[in-house]
Amino acid sequence: MDDLIVDLADGSTRLTPGRTWYLVARPRRLEITVNPTAPERIAFLARMISGWYLRIENPAAAGISLDGQPVRDRSTLITGRSAVLSRTISDAMPAAAHRSGWDQGAVTRALRSACPTYADLELLLARDLYVELYAIVPPGDMRVVSDRVIRAARENFWLGELLAAIRFAAPEDPVLDQVVPRFDQESIVDRAKGIFDLPTFLAGVTRISARVCRIQVADRAAQVFGTGFLIGPDLMMTCRHVLERLFTGVARPDQVIVTFDFHSQADLTARLQSSLGLAPDWRVADAAGELDFALVRLNGTPGTDEVESGERRSWFYLLDEKDPEPGAHLFIPQHPRGAPLKAAIGEVLDNGSGHGLFTHRANTRPGSSGSPCFTFDLDLVAMHRAGWKDDPADGNAAVPISAVLRHLRAGGFDMNLLGES
Repeated sequence: MDDLIVDLADGSTRLTPGRTWYLVARPRRLEITVNPTAPERIAFLARMISGWYLRIENPAAAGISLDGQPVRDRSTLITGRSAVLSRTISDAMPAAAHRSGWDQGAVTRALRSACPTYADLELLLARDLYVELYAIVPPGDMRVVSDRVIRAARENFWLGELLAAIRFAAPEDPVLDQVVPRFDQESIVDRAKGIFDLPTFLAGVTRISARVCRIQVADRAAQVFGTGFLIGPDLMMTCRHVLERLFTGVARPDQVIVTFDFHSQADLTARLQSSLGLAPDWRVADAAGELDFALVRLNGTPGTDEVESGERRSWFYLLDEKDPEPGAHLFIPQHPRGAPLKAAIGEVLDNGSGHGLFTHRANTRPGSSGSPCFTFDLDLVAMHRAGWKDDPADGNAAVPISAVLRHLRAGGFDMNLLGES
């Protein structure tokens, strides 16, 4: 069952997938509504492929707790089939931000310049903000429509997002230059956290999921789980330590089981029957130490297989993507402890300034090592390696793809194997 039971102070509500549920702030309590323009809206819940997510625009100001724990991230994956949500208001909490330099006329001109017709504005709101224009105002005089939209944006605390959407829709529009600087561009357009197109993101997640695999190394003495991902028709990348027993000769190549499309426990038996192993010439490239990666060849070509959607599974290309900035969010699909495919979202704490490991705050478990790490643009930028044993508060470690590529090139690796010209 995909429904989520949410317990609030005044009772429980069953949330169903397929729509967005908004949390509305009332004095000392929360309410749930499906009205996207409800006043005092501070968060929403939505069912995505990997589970239910709680999205809070300003966690510090919202003061929301999930199952008794304060929520500090903007996006939180809810585990389980129920959630207890509450709100604590403290005098120490920051008040809602008020922008200086408010100029209703300038903002209206900027909005009408970027969206001269009702259809233009309807598309922009639906695509970038997931807001239905007709729920705010019906078609009519665009001066009236623009004023109503701006008023709704101010009352419901998404004026910053509206201005950011206009800026991205018309980046060269000089009319907008009169407005955005007065509203402090850095606080409105947080490029690290971003705004992304949900249908495009979900379609991309579906493609990504097909290329991520569960790794099991099962010899007589131990059983090790990890996660891997395709970087060629028959090439898989994971952490070297996941396959350490193979490298040391304790385990044999035929004791490695690689399983794709493992999305539910009910699938396990069928998926294991179609699992792959390693090819006789399995060892392609690897590095111990900080980089901790291994490229291995499988005994099949899953990258050319057709998946349930009818598309070819394909694979990821290792590219020199720009390392994400601290504060950016990573999306990490994984098989924690060998479980069906899960996903986590967390902030980049430190990107290593292009020379070392990333640290991030996404939830991971044993078995998550080797998971690909994506930006919200779904660019593959790193591979999750491990958590810090000395101090979990330091976050988890990930290996930048750019560092792996530098190592391969320095060693004379044939980059054509990775589809690189």
